[in-house]
Amino acid sequence: MPTVHPARHGDLVFVREPIPTTAELKKRTNFVVRGVGSHAHTLQGTVLATEPTTTPVRIRIQESVTLAHGETHQDAVLAPGEYAVYPLRDLRGDVED
Repeated sequence: MPTVHPARHGDLVFVREPIPTTAELKKRTNFVVRGVGSHAHTLQGTVLATEPTTTPVRIRIQESVTLAHGETHQDAVLAPGEYAVYPLRDLRGDVED
């Protein structure tokens, strides 16, 4: 599995960005982030994250986690750090997966 950052995973992009001090993070295990069209991407492991309905979703990874999307995309590993998760359409203006 490749280790990536920033990571495009289907219709989501994970970008290394500092988390604002005002962000409310909660401990989450096997955290699901949904892309355009409700495609579920699962961070397998434990992370600190904002609510999955915020845009962008903010995630702090303390130990590497696997990013999985079922059979649709190859799994990837996200290294420890702080990330903002954006729908691809917000960055490119489209929704292609």
